[in-house]
Amino acid sequence: MNLRGLLLLCLFAVAALFGVEGSVALGDACHNVAFRVGPSAGLPDCRALELVSPASNLDVNVPYGNNSGSEDFGTDNVFRASAVGSALVYAAEPPDVGNGTGNIGAESGNEWLAVRGADGWSASDIDLPHVRTSGSANGTNVYQAFSSDLSRGFVRSFDQPPLAADAPPNCSVLYERLSEGGGYRALFHSTQTPGRCGEPVFAGASEDDSHVAFQTRLALIPGSVDAPEGLGDLYDSVNGQVYAVNVFNDGTPDPGATFGSPGPSSEQPPDFSHVVSADGSRVFWTDLNTGDLYVRLNDAAPQSPVGPGGECTVAGDACTVQVDAAEQGCASCTGGGGRFWTASSDGSRVFFTDCKRLTVNSTAASTEGCSHEQGGQGSGEGIASTGNDLYEYDVGGRRLSDLTVDGNAEDPLGADVQGVVAVNETGEPGAYVYFVARGVLATDANAAGKRPAAGQPNLYLRHAGATIFIATLADEDDHLEVRGVPPNATIGDWYADPGLRAAESTPDGGTLVFRSVQSLTGYDNGRQDGPAAEVFVYDAVAGRLFCASCNPDGAPPSAGGLRDGLAYQPVSTHSTYMSRWVSADGGSVFFDSVDSLVPQDSNGQADVYEWQRPGLGGCKESGGCISLLSGGTGTDGSFLLDASVSGEDVFFASRSQLVAQASDEAMSVYDARVGGGFPQPSPVGCTGSGCQGTPIAPPGFGVPASVTLTGVGNAPPLAPVLTPKARRRVCPRGSIRKRGVCVKTKRPRKKRSERRRGVRSSRGRKP
Repeated sequence: MNLRGLLLLCLFAVAALFGVEGSVALGDACHNVAFRVGPSAGLPDCRALELVSPASNLDVNVPYGNNSGSEDFGTDNVFRASAVGSALVYAAEPPDVGNGTGNIGAESGNEWLAVRGADGWSASDIDLPHVRTSGSANGTNVYQAFSSDLSRGFVRSFDQPPLAADAPPNCSVLYERLSEGGGYRALFHSTQTPGRCGEPVFAGASEDDSHVAFQTRLALIPGSVDAPEGLGDLYDSVNGQVYAVNVFNDGTPDPGATFGSPGPSSEQPPDFSHVVSADGSRVFWTDLNTGDLYVRLNDAAPQSPVGPGGECTVAGDACTVQVDAAEQGCASCTGGGGRFWTASSDGSRVFFTDCKRLTVNSTAASTEGCSHEQGGQGSGEGIASTGNDLYEYDVGGRRLSDLTVDGNAEDPLGADVQGVVAVNETGEPGAYVYFVARGVLATDANAAGKRPAAGQPNLYLRHAGATIFIATLADEDDHLEVRGVPPNATIGDWYADPGLRAAESTPDGGTLVFRSVQSLTGYDNGRQDGPAAEVFVYDAVAGRLFCASCNPDGAPPSAGGLRDGLAYQPVSTHSTYMSRWVSADGGSVFFDSVDSLVPQDSNGQADVYEWQRPGLGGCKESGGCISLLSGGTGTDGSFLLDASVSGEDVFFASRSQLVAQASDEAMSVYDARVGGGFPQPSPVGCTGSGCQGTPIAPPGFGVPASVTLTGVGNAPPLAPVLTPKARRRVCPRGSIRKRGVCVKTKRPRKKRSERRRGVRSSRGRKP
């Protein structure tokens, strides 16, 4: 080492020892340079790793859809980061003392809430405080969703006595858990049949959670009627007062409905994507008896008087409007049967498909009753309609538009829209609408010179009145295999359920992230068992397509593992929200890869990566830059959990000890945070001969590669360097380290190959 390198090393050690932050750059422009050591040293964007889950968690569970192996506990508990990244809910084993004594804690994990403070993260068990009633079915006590800041959670419980004094007794009740004091508020207070409430399912809420939509099979309020088996009644809880949603303007209830649209089969969940507008004044639902699509307006207001044509006459009063009704003046049009896909966040626009001609210029071309068996005969994936057009309904203006008028005479089924992929949530409603259709709806070639293929699933963008061709996908892209998703379900780019959708756009719609087994950018993704799925990024402003997960050195995908799961983003498996994989500005995309995409990744296991767009974060590569976030050297995989809206916080689970505070072997949660990091624990004081002194070791786990003579930028971090006094004893499996000694865990740790993946709790996927 030359003199300059030695000087930099000494300066770094001094800065770390005295807690100097940002005063000595040492070749790293980040203000948190003192914390960017060990595995944090090579992270992009001035990120540093922070331990989110406490060592007392023993083991964090892994959410379904993460392609984890049998050695990890799988669960469909909620994993969700707050919008700003300062909090996270996740599932982990119950604590040694206190609550968490129910069956959920024994099998699927307790729900924990971690909050970031000035000195680090603190986590608390927010599982239900009661031991469940003997004989109650596993999974009756479950969190179904949280507010965007995680201050409120929505949980269904059968516990007796009820969690709130005004809740109906002896039945399953939906509660709101309040951040103030951790109390519970019942979302309904009565039932028309004592002791019977059905199994209420959370379907969505307004932005301020003043309106909470839920469905259950049984009548809860006067005027409602029990729905037939397998169907539901729809309600809106407004500040504790419950209002019926599935009701017509003459006051007649419509037993047998769902918010949004039903799943493609009875075994799959409904589509709850933006079924409640931000202010709660608009709620979208489908009559399961007729298949017709409706919006209920102002459900908490008095019912509007109805005019001679069935129209509501008082603006601002409650009213039910059919969304998929035929346009007036179209003699050959017949309405009804529309399939809800999503709505704009303010509820002003709703997007649905229908195989019927609803407008004068519509080119919908239905055949054989508008349907075919989805996925092929005997697949069990349900019935899908054929010959669909994509419609947009302006709720305020009561105007219907066909977005996919097909002028190509060679398309026998017209546009034949397969589904909506994404719609922008901010900016002008419906400004960016991504969808897949088999028709040829654009004549211009994409940036690669390709044109849409007739009869194939073509990915399009509808923007500024024009339809733009992005790429031709594969049918498999909507039926991707992933370990651990709900039974009988796959995931896909145009999957109706957002909890199983493999594509996501930025809030403004300018960037789309999706997966495909097609070679869309020239990278050879072939394997002996077929092409591997890769993660792609479409920049709508530049009109350019990137492959985020393709190996930068051109090496083909590895031969091991599930080919649809070599590169992937985890799905939420919850029908009301999606996990976040892309920063709001579209500059960063996060994903897991089993393939080693950078030299630092040497373990052959799943690891978490960040892809950055060219020109951002110092990236000068034309295809974007790939960075490793999760270490890449442990013997087990690491799994992406969620990210904040800005992408400055990226949460993942890993068994690797990436910071000194982490427990040996335990699955822990980390935050790769921009500008993050906390001081490492202070060394234990010396006694006796130990005070004679030991050689000064580099702070933390090692010296960042950017300040060594041979390391520049994102070079591999050095191996951990610990003094003999600081060296930790590795406890055997089945034990953890407590107060300096190894003790057996409360629940003896089985061989990970023998672990039970966790019983999938009854989430109430259908009413």
